[in-house]
Amino acid sequence: MFSHSFFRIGRVALLAIATSLCSFPASAAPAPETLLAQGRVDDAISSLQTKLSNAPDDAHGYNLLCRAYFIVDNWEASAKACEKAVSLQPSNSDFHLWLGRVYGEKASHAHFLSAMGLAKKTRSEFETAVRLDPNNVEARADLAEFYVEAPGIV
Repeated sequence: MFSHSFFRIGRVALLAIATSLCSFPASAAPAPETLLAQGRVDDAISSLQTKLSNAPDDAHGYNLLCRAYFIVDNWEASAKACEKAVSLQPSNSDFHLWLGRVYGEKASHAHFLSAMGLAKKTRSEFETAVRLDPNNVEARADLAEFYVEAPGIV
């Protein structure tokens, strides 16, 4: 239903962004962003879970956890983490974008009837991301691709 390669581009972008965010002292335990940049996704997930158990209101942490689960194709866990990030910061365009991406991947792996509901959620999240930040180029691109690839479904 959706172009797998397009949504997977986010994985590469995540690693590039994570690499640029790494400016932590060498003596400290590696930050989740560093672990992701090193390709240590399982370690990053473990680190984020520990971090979030101590800081349950960390919306950015939940969004990063969502992205880490996205990398390993764990759509259920990714959706839960993204939904939590959105619930903590509903005005964050990027959080809605990532939730839409996760719903899109879930839809592409779901039974037809489930996929229809997920496609509607995907569209809604992409539209919300664009509405919240009209300059969010990634959200606009994902929404445009959605309209091209799934016009008859929703």
